[in-house]
Amino acid sequence: MLRLRLFYLLFLSVLTCGCNREKITPQNDPLGSNEAPYSDLSQPPVSVRWAESEPAPNLIEASVVGSSERIFLHPESIITAEDILHADGVISVSTHEPILMLLFTPEGEKKIATASSQGIGRRMALVIDGRVICALRVRGAIQKGAAIEGSFDLAECKRLAERIEHHREKQNP
Repeated sequence: MLRLRLFYLLFLSVLTCGCNREKITPQNDPLGSNEAPYSDLSQPPVSVRWAESEPAPNLIEASVVGSSERIFLHPESIITAEDILHADGVISVSTHEPILMLLFTPEGEKKIATASSQGIGRRMALVIDGRVICALRVRGAIQKGAAIEGSFDLAECKRLAERIEHHREKQNP
């Protein structure tokens, strides 16, 4: 636990991505239904994918939960639950706002570092259980972890982290 807290303090500013969306309500709760609205996104259950604002061949149209925004996802995943070492909903030490904190495995670090360093300014979408939770603008190369901020309250961050942890544990028993 001390290692994770130290990590939060050292790497919190590695990446802070904004998610513009409405507050999650029972009607748009990304975890409120077992049915994925986009069957193409139902596997893997947790992934980060490139997202575009315009359609193109082979991209998958999707909407961001809690938003009317339509995005177009690349079918391949940058990372999946098996690349995540730990997920948690925490309060940022710098902004004092709730964030979803993701810490990556060594293999996940390599994948996300390569992709993010080549994609600064592009958007990445976080997909959980077939729903696009948010589409993030990459502001810098991601190394060991990512802090995802937006219109989340702490309870939402913790629920999303629990869902990620659930899938991570299923893939890495």
